Amino acid sequence: MVDVNTHDSVGDVFLDAGANVIWANREYDKGTPDEEIDFAAKEGGRIIVSHDRRFLQMIQQRRFQFDVPASTGYGRILLCGSEPRQANRVREILPLLEIIRNWAIATDHRFIVTIGDNWIRFDDKPIARVIRGEPATP
Repeated sequence: MVDVNTHDSVGDVFLDAGANVIWANREYDKGTPDEEIDFAAKEGGRIIVSHDRRFLQMIQQRRFQFDVPASTGYGRILLCGSEPRQANRVREILPLLEIIRNWAIATDHRFIVTIGDNWIRFDDKPIARVIRGEPATP
């Protein structure tokens, strides 16, 4: 599901790769809350592709962390960096996204990837489960 703030060309990359793509700006009214789109993606077993800093900030909050495994179809791809370059960047890393998603499904982990112009971050656990405050092991 391509979020309303993401350029259509990003969705076209996934469409060309054989994905069943929904553009939120075509399916939902302008101003539909992010929470509603996120709920619909969870219910429909879809990956949200977004370029929304507010959405990124929202899902980084502990209360928005999720334990929904990738095998349900649900996940998130967050795009950072130069917007005109995002479609090409996604095209460059499609094979890596496929590997990460297959691993997440095989190991019953969540699927959340953040993509920048020259970096990729994959979170394999909800932040809410990360143990904080314990001393590091040497």
